[in-house]
Amino acid sequence: MIRNIWNKFFRNKAIKSSLDLRLEGFLLSIMKDKPIDISLYRQAFSHSSIEKTVETNGERLEFLGDAILGAIVAAELHKLYPDKPEGYLSTMRSKIVSRKQLNNIGKQLEIDTYIIASEQAFQGKSIIGNTLESLIGAVYLDLGWEKSYDFILQQIFPRIEIDQLVHSISSYKSYALEWAQKNKRILDFQLLSESGEDHNKTYEIAVCLEGNVIASAKATSKKKAEEMAAKYAYDDENFSQP
Repeated sequence: MIRNIWNKFFRNKAIKSSLDLRLEGFLLSIMKDKPIDISLYRQAFSHSSIEKTVETNGERLEFLGDAILGAIVAAELHKLYPDKPEGYLSTMRSKIVSRKQLNNIGKQLEIDTYIIASEQAFQGKSIIGNTLESLIGAVYLDLGWEKSYDFILQQIFPRIEIDQLVHSISSYKSYALEWAQKNKRILDFQLLSESGEDHNKTYEIAVCLEGNVIASAKATSKKKAEEMAAKYAYDDENFSQP
């Protein structure tokens, strides 16, 4: 019994050591700096589906990385667009740090190869982007602000198609409301119906222009249904300029 526990202990240590060496090699390739505290990065890549406590999973690092990424992106946009107003900069920052963008960048960096998570967690749409933010938080705690800045400039900004993002729409609902305000039209979103049990409801939302329904959609949340309905209305060219 004691021997089995002893062997299991050293086998787990060997496995962790092997994983750490693999992770160190990967980090060196994308950061150009050797990590000092590998445990921070191990935590960053550990999903809450496997590591249940905040001391061992990457959720707190994700929170930190999100703030750091937002600040650095804001600083770079401030330099890149010296004549643009606050609203434009804010919209561009939202597009750059969107989950879709971070997921794509994370895939390009192949960080999904190193994520430790349950099979079900990998089905989620945000796990790669969330882990990228956790990684940024780990870089900041391990190597400091300047290295965090360098990492984002070298590995994230080059993978962003800024020109495409300028013309992309991050929220169709926001676009629709802004269009209505600009063109002095009355546009609102109305709940048409809701069905299902409390834990599994489906909502049908309509986009109404001057009191007329121009599109509708169903989804498992009102927010999603509104966004889908606004996109349908946009695709049908309801928001063309007069």
